[in-house]
Amino acid sequence: MNNKLVSHLLDSADPAVRAKAVEAAALARQWARPVQQELSDKVYDTLAATVCVIAPELDVADHALLVEYSLWLYLLDGRLDDSEHYGTRPEDVGRRVIAVLRGGRAEARAGDFFETSLAALVEELRRRDGCCGLLERFVLRLVDGVRAGVRQAVLSRRIAEGTEPLPTMEDFLELAYRHVNYRSVALALLITVGERPDSAAQERLDAALVPASRAVRLANDLRTWAKDAEEGTLNVVQLVAGDGTRMTPHAVRDRIQDYRDEQALLLDELHRSAPASAAALENNLRVAIDLYTVDDLQFDLPDAEQAVG
Repeated sequence: MNNKLVSHLLDSADPAVRAKAVEAAALARQWARPVQQELSDKVYDTLAATVCVIAPELDVADHALLVEYSLWLYLLDGRLDDSEHYGTRPEDVGRRVIAVLRGGRAEARAGDFFETSLAALVEELRRRDGCCGLLERFVLRLVDGVRAGVRQAVLSRRIAEGTEPLPTMEDFLELAYRHVNYRSVALALLITVGERPDSAAQERLDAALVPASRAVRLANDLRTWAKDAEEGTLNVVQLVAGDGTRMTPHAVRDRIQDYRDEQALLLDELHRSAPASAAALENNLRVAIDLYTVDDLQFDLPDAEQAVG
């Protein structure tokens, strides 16, 4: 794990957590072997370290499952951002994902790792969830994230073609925070935590993921805004608010903190009724925001594909 980001995550971690990260990364590499050419070597170690720091108490099988789902989201983004490379359209990708989520293995096309692995991941999460109800929320949030991703891909294409104007900052953030798929990842985390909160607690946990997702999306855009400006990629920092004012990096930082405070307020009363779940979401957001301050975060694509998307 010779990786600046991994070192940042694990330098102060317990040796047992480091060992779990190594094992989870190895399991994820084995899982992703059919599509390894679509992922950089760094991504396995980085995601494994991240998951193990967020939830060190989980066993390695749960860590590996969360890493595998995160890797699957990388595959999804690749298909939405560079659909021509895969010989399809973003709309078709979205329809296939939703069909598999509804139909499971019976709907997934044999030999298509992207589809069959999604069906298998959902089955594993369902087994861990039992009848708690978090799995249903996970599916709903993933469907919403996929639809938002399709819409963002289509919007980006139309803007590049000059057939659609730039959105306002508020309109773009409303789309972009859903596309980041933070909510489905966090719900998968809650399933593996295994606390099984009641329906009222689940509603509050789910609600807390909205400001958290917005904070994560803003942190991402704050990190990449200069590069996105050069490449012509949509970014919240470069857009104009509905009242005509432009966002600045300082204003974005303030909004990130506001969203973090909003999540903390929503989670506050859950420290009694669902303490493990509330703590997991707090830690998840803390680590996610922290990662965007590390310079070496370009780990998601092979070097030859860094300019794609």
